[in-house]
Parts: sequence; structure tokens; C-alpha cells
Amino acid sequence: MTDLDDAAAIEPYATALADALVAAVPNWMTSAITDRLPAAVEADVSAATTAAIADIESDLRVLLATDIDEQTTTPLAIARRVVGHAASVLEANDVAPAQRDDHARSLHPDDSYDLTPGGFIDFGDDAQAAGIAWGAAKAHIHMRRHAPAAANDDEVETTDQPSETDDEGQPPIGAVVPNIMDRSRFGGDVTFLSEAEAATQTDLALLIVDLDRVGELAPLVSERFPTIGFGSHVDEARLAEAEHAGMAAAMARSIFFKRLPDIVRPTGADPAS
Repeated sequence: MTDLDDAAAIEPYATALADALVAAVPNWMTSAITDRLPAAVEADVSAATTAAIADIESDLRVLLATDIDEQTTTPLAIARRVVGHAASVLEANDVAPAQRDDHARSLHPDDSYDLTPGGFIDFGDDAQAAGIAWGAAKAHIHMRRHAPAAANDDEVETTDQPSETDDEGQPPIGAVVPNIMDRSRFGGDVTFLSEAEAATQTDLALLIVDLDRVGELAPLVSERFPTIGFGSHVDEARLAEAEHAGMAAAMARSIFFKRLPDIVRPTGADPAS
């Protein structure tokens, strides 16, 4: 499959995500401002909303139209720029900064009102669904492009080590998922890894991580394959941390297992299929 084919396959997901994020700005802005300033002037909220959309929409669409290997930021990072527009209204009305803990300050040092969306879900259900679909499509294109190719018969080297590819010559999907009950929901489609720190030292097509059962996230992200994390839906900071670490997608546990059949479909499958 060529890069043009990839672009055509992911384009509907990219467009849907951009549309959903832009459409979510008015409700997000109204909530962000009025939750902290109930007496906010409607004209101020409207002006901030218009400015926020103007700030993010073009960059969102450009990013999502860019080849996945050339993207230098994420759609969520761009969408988070709406925070500055909401904060401007609060500052102009002398609203006191929020009380934030050390973890929140370290994640978003400039967000004095603690407004930063933790994930797509903070922009609403439509944005969350679109974000997951786009992340899965992106991950599968990345898997197909960057998974190590099976060696030709005349290039195979003799080794005493077990093969790290499946019966079809494709690298396996790895999962750092310690919980036995969760493992039972995967079927036979993944290779479970007991040591998180060793995960990125293995040839994989995709790595899946239970965010609630691991520590540092950065060591679980590799340029050689995408990583998808899942965790508690109430721990928005952890989901945001996973995306900041460079994971292809981070989603609530319930949503992850609902989408699991799509996520682990064969690596040669078209994301649009």
C-alpha cells in the first residue's frame, strides 16, 4: 500500500476528528468559563469561542492532513490551545487562579485555572469517539509501515533464539496487562509481556499497556511501533500523561475493550475496513 493509499484510508477519520473538535469548542468554552465565572458576559464567551476556533481549526486540519510519519504534534495538543482563550476571559474578570497540586502544575505549568482537557473525552463523546477511531487508524498504518519485514528464505540466519514473529512472519502484538481477567478478554491475538521495561526491546507490531498497572510511561513508547494505553476513565491525568508520553492513543478501559477487536485486527488490514 502506498502513502497515497494510506492518506485516503485515514482521511475520513482525520476529517471526522477535526470536525468533532471544532464543533465541541462552543460548549467547552461556555462550561470552562461559566463554571468559574457564573456571571460571565455572553458576548465575552462568544468572542473567546470565535477566537479559539480561529486559533486551532486551520492547524488541526493541516496536521491531520499531514502524513503520520511527519506529524510533529498531536491534535489534542492543538485543541488544548483553547485553554488560553478561556483563561483570558477569567483573568479579565479578576477570577482567582485554581488551587493545583504538584502533579497538575508539572503537567501544565501555565494553566493557572486548571482548565486543560485531559483527553478527547473532555471535548465530549463525539470527540472521544472520533479520537479513538483516528488513533486506531493511525496505529495500524504505523504498524504496517514500521513492523520489521519477514526475512527471505535465503537471508535467514541460523539462531538458537526463538522467533519473535508469528506464524505468518509478522511481529506479534504485545501487551503489558498483568490482570488475569483482562488477559482473558484478548483471546489468542497477543503476546503477554511480564516485564514492562523489556517491552520495547522486543520486535512488536503494536504494544498495549494497562496504564493502571505500570509506572513510568516513556520507556513504553518506541519509534519502531505504536503503543496504545488504557486505564481508569476517572484518571484523566493518567490518560493525558500517556498521550504526552507519545502513545498513539490512550482511552478509558471500557472503551478500550469495546474497541479491542478493531485494535488487534490483522496488521495488514485497511484501517477503513
